[in-house]
Amino acid sequence: MEITDETPINPPITKSQSMSEQELATYHTINQSRSSKCLVYVLFAVVLHSVAFLILGLIFLRVRTPTLRLSTAAVTGLGHGNNSFANATIVVGAHLLNPNFGRFRFRDGHVTLVHENMTIGSGSTGWGSVRGRGRRDLNVTVRVGYNVNNLSNSGNFGIIGVRGIGEVRGEVRMIGRMRRRRSAVVDCTFALNLTTQGIQRLLCQ
Repeated sequence: MEITDETPINPPITKSQSMSEQELATYHTINQSRSSKCLVYVLFAVVLHSVAFLILGLIFLRVRTPTLRLSTAAVTGLGHGNNSFANATIVVGAHLLNPNFGRFRFRDGHVTLVHENMTIGSGSTGWGSVRGRGRRDLNVTVRVGYNVNNLSNSGNFGIIGVRGIGEVRGEVRMIGRMRRRRSAVVDCTFALNLTTQGIQRLLCQ
């Protein structure tokens, strides 16, 4: 009896089949490389946008305190009564600078004049606003009343030392409804000449 071997014989791998498998492997490798590169590009774009938004936020959304500077002070009227009391009107000029990109709306601003820890006059700046990165000039009228006998330097050729304190309170309005409260403060000293009705040695901090 003749026994035959029925084990299937795999067909030989042809050259074309071997090339197809190599091309398929190469294709998968290229796709994986492209996917990795795309992922890197996406992550880089996300990081770049995050950094850009952070920089823009620090520049445009950072709220800084406005600056108040006294520029001039002039006596427009100096009167004396029948006794030792006297009165004067002093017009104080100031610059309000807004370093922010948002508008600064202020209210409750005032200027107070002090001599030897005694308030001798005050005036209001009123209310208003300063545009972003802008400046506004303020003129404050201060009514001053004092007792000549109480002035420590009244005998020094009619010159008295005065300290002027100015403050403007308000809100900086940024993008949307975001608001931040800020107060601009200035502290100055000057000499009031009762004889010439002028201001001398104006120094501000």
